[in-house]
Amino acid sequence: MRWLVENTVSALKDITGECQTYGCGSGLLDAKALVLAAQKAEQGELSTIRHVLAEKLTCDQQWYIDHFGAKAKLCNMYRVSFYDGFTSKNTTFRLLRAKKGDSITNGDEILRAKSSSVVLQDIDTLLYDYGFQTCENTVCSIDTYQFHINETEMKSPVACTQSQ
Repeated sequence: MRWLVENTVSALKDITGECQTYGCGSGLLDAKALVLAAQKAEQGELSTIRHVLAEKLTCDQQWYIDHFGAKAKLCNMYRVSFYDGFTSKNTTFRLLRAKKGDSITNGDEILRAKSSSVVLQDIDTLLYDYGFQTCENTVCSIDTYQFHINETEMKSPVACTQSQ
């Protein structure tokens, strides 16, 4: 939770130059952003993995498949979102996976990402659990956070099964 408090702040504008001398911290607390982030965390929606087309309407899914599906391999792509976009410029995310039932902390590293949202192919939530660690200036936290996986949002859209 500390990470969310530090990363849901509004940056300070240092018009007087005093921040360079005295330091100003991360910025001003943005209570609305913090409450929204806390609500998403409680609902399991803060850090998610879902099919890249899961949030699109059915007709939009079909359009994407018709126009980009074969080239982009959209039917096998998943969006991995860390902390719903709340991040600082020095943060990287270490994506881990472990076989179901094994500790994610000791899992395999899939990638390190500077972006709070990445698109990957071939995520397998039936065989593996997924989690992540946050890293600040290349030093990773010992805390590992597990992703919320909604199996409905992991399924390929109907447009994918019709186009194959």
